[in-house]
Amino acid sequence: MDHKVLFRNELIGPTIRHAAGKSAFYGRHLGKKAFSVNDVADLSILPTTNKSMLRELLLSELLTSDEPPLLVQHTSGTTDRPFNVYRGKAEVDFIQAFFEGTFDPLGDADIGILALQPLYHGEAIPINVQAEYLNINVDDMSKSGDIIKDVSEKILNAGNKPIIITGIFQHIKILTCELIKNGYNFSSSPVVGLFVTGQYVSEHWRSELTSVWNAKTTPRFSLTEGFGGAIYCERCRAYHFDQFMVAEVLSPFTLEPVTDGVGLLHITSLYPFVQLMPFIRYRTNDIVKVRETECTSGHEASVVFLGRWDHAAVVDFGNGGGVVVPPSIIHDILEKDALANTGGLSDRASLNGAGSPCFRLRMSEIPAQVLNIDIEIRVLPWMYPDSCQAFSEKILAELSLQAPHIMHSLQSYGFDVRINLLSPGSLGPTEPGSIPEDSMYEKS
Repeated sequence: MDHKVLFRNELIGPTIRHAAGKSAFYGRHLGKKAFSVNDVADLSILPTTNKSMLRELLLSELLTSDEPPLLVQHTSGTTDRPFNVYRGKAEVDFIQAFFEGTFDPLGDADIGILALQPLYHGEAIPINVQAEYLNINVDDMSKSGDIIKDVSEKILNAGNKPIIITGIFQHIKILTCELIKNGYNFSSSPVVGLFVTGQYVSEHWRSELTSVWNAKTTPRFSLTEGFGGAIYCERCRAYHFDQFMVAEVLSPFTLEPVTDGVGLLHITSLYPFVQLMPFIRYRTNDIVKVRETECTSGHEASVVFLGRWDHAAVVDFGNGGGVVVPPSIIHDILEKDALANTGGLSDRASLNGAGSPCFRLRMSEIPAQVLNIDIEIRVLPWMYPDSCQAFSEKILAELSLQAPHIMHSLQSYGFDVRINLLSPGSLGPTEPGSIPEDSMYEKS
């Protein structure tokens, strides 16, 4: 049996019973079933949890807890209100001891790590590896010169020691853009790897960063609410989860396990890596496609991340089935087309969304059932009607080619698909409450 499976099975029973014993909420929510979980396969007998359910309940318990929090971390709030996650001294001490003794992620390798720390995520758990932690606030680009200077100095001071840079995908894109602007010589850089987290990373962008840095780019999934995550595997082009976390993929319509297909990711953070705020069968709102793979990274189900539930279009047929249109499908089609409003690494003006197409999926049922795909493009749609029509037809054709099962299911239930092309700035950095009708070009 795979070592990850053995590790998780060893800890899953203590994890569930710790949560039920420590938290009055989990004691009620899990009930007597908590004492019947002795294997990862037993998790399916337990109810699930989500952010809105835990936000107030766990915080109220923490306020009356005998153990004060040692660290506070925050979710980014990109799809919901930010969520505070508290870490206790016992779990932080255990994690530090575990990495310093039993588990050394670097082994004997003489590698330096430059970690770009987003300020809004709060305090990191300090682990004794050869890492330089650089707090970075790219939202304040007036300080970008200082950031680039600091990063450049740390890279130069590394000498011949190889360096790995870790950080949120958006921050690494902006860092790369700024270094290009400042004439940085990537060919002589000691950087041998980039670990990018925090957002959907397409194959296009993984290839782009690898090419510019001449260094392996590895996307990694992680979330504030858990300890551990999943790492991209080049062999099977999917993600494998760390042993510190149990991942389940459940149907959004039935909550039944998905063994081959698309569903919602739920995670359980294992004790004793997480103690003060347990997360049991927690819905992360990440849409994933699960499939079986056989590769040297571990013989277990692997997932492909398809974007956030909050950014998807969903049709519930009411019979235990439905259709999920994940944002990754549209994203991957648009980023290959010059008409979509997307910038590259050399496009300094696009820092706010560097290289990310600007679009929105939404369902409407009046006067007809329609999947609307709102796309911001680089030109005024009414000035180039022929180009816009050709672009819209191309997107529909690509959708039929890339996602025939989705298109067929929508059409069989009477849904039309409509492309709405928007003027530059119509969507902006965040989704607006409304879009002027005259900024649209519709094609269905």
